[in-house]
Amino acid sequence: MYIAIDSSNQHRYTGMVSGGLENLYDFYEELERIFSKTHIHPPFHWSDITRKNRNKCRKQIENLVNKSQINFNIFIHKPSLLIPKKRIFLELLPIAISQNLDGWLKKISGIVIFEVDDDFNFKGCSTNHFISQTLKRIIPTLCDKPIKIIQINNGVKATIKQKKGVVDLSFRITDIKNSKGIQIVDIVMGYFLQRTCKFKKNRLFVRKVC
Repeated sequence: MYIAIDSSNQHRYTGMVSGGLENLYDFYEELERIFSKTHIHPPFHWSDITRKNRNKCRKQIENLVNKSQINFNIFIHKPSLLIPKKRIFLELLPIAISQNLDGWLKKISGIVIFEVDDDFNFKGCSTNHFISQTLKRIIPTLCDKPIKIIQINNGVKATIKQKKGVVDLSFRITDIKNSKGIQIVDIVMGYFLQRTCKFKKNRLFVRKVC
């Protein structure tokens, strides 16, 4: 199973896609087909696509998301004087992500790969801090025993035994050029923030974190 996480709009929004790798690759291939008509080629990045081409592809992207077999989440978190950015990314957002994935992760076994764009960096926080805190929030929802978090190259991981079997959770820090999942999140989040697409609620879930 696969999950990709990306941040957008000066850390005010975080997007996530989750599902099977085969379904994700099918989605990406269709994305390539849609964008190729306007001579847009991988790697895909919302900021690199002109408004004219975004509008040309809008309806096709809307249909692609609504008919897809993968799930999208948008977390809204706008910092304020009462809620500093550090608390959002080291506490509130990891809690929201773990709660969102809780029911799904309890039903599976095997390897779950998280790819996280390396843009959760600001004073008092880094992407590594963010993924570590997210993994710490996920573990108690799946197991009531202490689980060791292991540092790996560009990430963290943990192995959890639950009723359905063993789950290996692996968080990897990467960038948009090297991750099809992050490219998908970036494009869908761009259309969501443009507010021109009518995404179905059973395909794209929106949650206000703060």
